[in-house]
Amino acid sequence: MKNLLILTALFFLFLNQACVSIPKIQEGGFVEKITTTDVHLKNGQNLKIAKRENSKQTTIILVRHAEKMKDTKDPGLTDAGMERAENLKNILSTISIDHIFSTDYLRAQLTVAPTATSKSLKIESYDPKEMRILGQLLLDEYRGKTVLVSGHSNTTPNLLNFLMKENVVTFIDELDYDNLFVVTVRNDKRKALLVKY
Repeated sequence: MKNLLILTALFFLFLNQACVSIPKIQEGGFVEKITTTDVHLKNGQNLKIAKRENSKQTTIILVRHAEKMKDTKDPGLTDAGMERAENLKNILSTISIDHIFSTDYLRAQLTVAPTATSKSLKIESYDPKEMRILGQLLLDEYRGKTVLVSGHSNTTPNLLNFLMKENVVTFIDELDYDNLFVVTVRNDKRKALLVKY
């Protein structure tokens, strides 16, 4: 009888877990360009961004700063980092960006500077210790908009997890500079794409 009760409890626990919908990140390869509806990859594959059925869809593009110089307090970008920042600008050239956020650190600002210049946008600073406040601001004040956010190996996962209401990424390696996350929020539906740039 005891074994039957344990098996029944395990069955209902499994059934309950199976009914929970957990958002996942769809992964792709290297990105060529991003449009309003798709992420076009260099291998010819297209990843769908959630449909813009109405103006309530919010799109948030998250990047960690590009390759940084070493041995300085507030390092700038290396030549490879500057090239990556230019690549980001080119990738985002076919999509409308409404606002750009970055920490005050030079490496994060320089990563989105070419995009900001090409879109005639000012880069607004945020406090990297207040990721929940930034996340809520993005969801409330920029609803229906497209926003680019430049961060760090610790802030980018924190913001992504807040937006997705789920711990989908816990860590970005210190040497990993090529992740680009595209998060879409429409009503309470959330989707995230992870591509390389």
